[in-house]
Amino acid sequence: MDLSRREFLTAAIGLTALFASRKAMAASRATGPYAVAGTILTGDGSVLTDHAVLIHNGRIEAIVPRKTVADRKIIALPDATILPGIINCHVHRIHSHNDRRERYLEHGVTSIGDAASPLSALPALTNSPSGTTASAACAGPMLCPPGGYPLPIHSADHGLVVNSPKHGRERVRQLANNGATMVKLAFEPGPYTTPWPLFDAPTAAAICDEARRRGMTIRCHVEDFGGAGISFRRRSTYHRTRTPSLDTQRHNAARTATGRRRTDSHSSLSVTP
Repeated sequence: MDLSRREFLTAAIGLTALFASRKAMAASRATGPYAVAGTILTGDGSVLTDHAVLIHNGRIEAIVPRKTVADRKIIALPDATILPGIINCHVHRIHSHNDRRERYLEHGVTSIGDAASPLSALPALTNSPSGTTASAACAGPMLCPPGGYPLPIHSADHGLVVNSPKHGRERVRQLANNGATMVKLAFEPGPYTTPWPLFDAPTAAAICDEARRRGMTIRCHVEDFGGAGISFRRRSTYHRTRTPSLDTQRHNAARTATGRRRTDSHSSLSVTP
């Protein structure tokens, strides 16, 4: 049975276990084309015995029967079980190369999404040679309006203030120049009767447009879904084809003296082109 790279990685969605070893990680640092052979779990219920994963320049090319591999070195680990690595898409505070290796890679998590960190953490997060640590997609500090989340409750270095559409574009460029691969916006009104400030629609649109132009992923911190005026289908990472519109009047009207609807404070929105 042959599998393409796309089929193999797509089938990984929902996997919750990975059998990793230091020898396997060492194998992933081999140079040139090579193959890793063993029993392969594809994630769709199939178990491929005596198969090999073809790798070249750090990328998976295909999954083929081991006996058909003739153009490259085969790395065969005794009793190896091979399956796609897990992606943890929302983490904080694990920045260094060694910490990400020990906390994640050695336990099967091959990639992480660092959802908000100070600018000073970006050099460490972008230091991710293949096979040596969990690679990181990183957002840097969260973009927020003056006085907006996360500034009321977190340290100042976890937020970058944006006060106009032009300033929003400048902040996106600043993040990109520091190595960020994502931009995270805050739509967090807070738990109090007087809400924290939220972005206006033109500023949010400018941020998203600049991020899209640079090929950056856009995430949003949304505690109360009404805060951004967005319709959500599930509590996970959400995808949308347009810039989120802000409907603060509707949100404020929904508040009552007895409280307001609360949701997962770590829900995120990925806005994609």
